[in-house]
Amino acid sequence: MPSTCQEHANHNKEPTLHELYVGLPLVQRCDPSAQRRIDQILDAHLRGVESLIAQLYGDTQVSKGARHNVAEIRKLKSDRRSTDVIIYRRALFLFSLAHEPCVQSYFSESARGLTRVLPFSATAFFRNGHSPWEFVLHTILMEDMFADEFPPTPEPKCLVNTTSHK
Repeated sequence: MPSTCQEHANHNKEPTLHELYVGLPLVQRCDPSAQRRIDQILDAHLRGVESLIAQLYGDTQVSKGARHNVAEIRKLKSDRRSTDVIIYRRALFLFSLAHEPCVQSYFSESARGLTRVLPFSATAFFRNGHSPWEFVLHTILMEDMFADEFPPTPEPKCLVNTTSHK
């Protein structure tokens, strides 16, 4: 049985969707390159969301404001001492997955349980004014506990081509 972080590390493996919003398994968190890789991939997805907003909603003031807010959160620098930044980025990622059919379509194969849980956790987040921490934690807990019990969701319909971002 492996006993060190290096024995658990798999540098060639792409992070799963679950690892993007939960983080690495504890035995791999001592490997800074693995965490940087997840940060880079999450950043790429958030850049994709920023681009998607422009494609879907045009050059309106609301669209510009939304893109600006995504860019501000995306540009926040995260380190091991700043867990708030990590949570903000994960909450933004989960929010985009909950509300944008194109993001849901892009992750449709790996997000089946998550897309069943997100309508409930996102609604609770907005209705009750929860913090990003609570939104992410609530989503993780609901997915782990109940993902198989929610009815299947219909395939999301995306209005733009997202295959070029893969």
